Amino acid sequence: MMTAVITGAGRGIGRAVALRLAEEGYDLALSARTLAQVEETARLCRQKGVHATAASMDVAEQAQVEEWAAEVLAEFGTIKVLINNAGVFLDRTVLETEPSEWDRVMDVNVRGAYLCTRAFAPSIIEAGGGHIINMSSTSGKKGYARQGAYCASKYALLGLTKVLAMELRDQGVHVSAICPGGVDTELVRGHLDRPDWLQPEDIAETVAFLLRLPPRAAVDEVVMRRFTAEPY
Repeated sequence: MMTAVITGAGRGIGRAVALRLAEEGYDLALSARTLAQVEETARLCRQKGVHATAASMDVAEQAQVEEWAAEVLAEFGTIKVLINNAGVFLDRTVLETEPSEWDRVMDVNVRGAYLCTRAFAPSIIEAGGGHIINMSSTSGKKGYARQGAYCASKYALLGLTKVLAMELRDQGVHVSAICPGGVDTELVRGHLDRPDWLQPEDIAETVAFLLRLPPRAAVDEVVMRRFTAEPY
């Protein structure tokens, strides 16, 4: 059995991805800030016949990431897939944004992906290669008013993705980014209001597609938009 690690798996996109990969037969190591939510995701995944563990963890905290990684590797041996999905959203103009708010968005959305990649990539290499998928956003492709910190973090995550793709290519690690537009999740509900939102399951299906590609194929990024939105 192959193992996938997913952060931010307590709800929304992370939960949908976990359930989809469970259907693909992946064992799963799941984390989120809220333990009850990620435990429920793990329970739903186990109903599909796979092994799934749950942990409460802040991806921005180095000690917590490293402790969780050690537990995951002791439990599963090696992993093949890392999904850096944990993220936070902020609806503020740049001038309204407090430095502490700016730092929190950057810490979770960028530092968190860096710390998790640093902790788990050696295991993927040891396993003979695999995949790292970073959950960016169309806000990493285009600026939006009142999303200064969020846009900056997602642009940075795309840059990190491209560098990792170059640095890990010779070790057989595929690194991709998914850039969804508005997705119907609790993260943005109440901030954005669209009748034709993407659904978390749409993103999960894209993750499954990327993981099914033959090793000779590489996808740098997937931009997903509402069908009625303008192309990026």
